[in-house]
Amino acid sequence: MTEKEIYDINFRLINWARWCRDSKIKGKCRSIEHRYNYRSDMDLGEIVVREAEPTYLAVDNGDAVLVNRAWQALPGLNNKLITAHYMPRKNDYKATCRQLGLKFSEYETQIMRSQQMVVNLLKFFR
Repeated sequence: MTEKEIYDINFRLINWARWCRDSKIKGKCRSIEHRYNYRSDMDLGEIVVREAEPTYLAVDNGDAVLVNRAWQALPGLNNKLITAHYMPRKNDYKATCRQLGLKFSEYETQIMRSQQMVVNLLKFFR
C-alpha cells in the first residue's frame, strides 16, 4: 500500500471506531450550563463565559457503516485485531498479542494485512 492509502484507511478506521464508541452521543445539551466557569476560590469574582469547544470530531456515519460491513466480513483473527487496535481500553499491543496468539514482532505486519483486507472488502461494498 502507498502512504496515501495507509493514511486513508487509517482515517476511515478511526472514524469507524469513533462511530462505534460514540454512537449514543447525538449532540450536546441545549442548556448553557457547560459554558460557565466559576472562580474556585472563596472570593466572588466575575463569572467567565466561554464558548464550548467540541469534544470530538464529527463522524461520517455513511462511511462508518460501510467500514462496519467490511469489518464484519473479516476473518476472526483480523476482526479481533482491528477491534483491539482501533478501540482500545488500554493501548497495550503486547496484551493484544498474548490474547490473539501473535508474536510481538508480527503485530505491525498483521495490522497492515488487516487494513489491506478492509480496503479490499470496501471495494465490494461501494
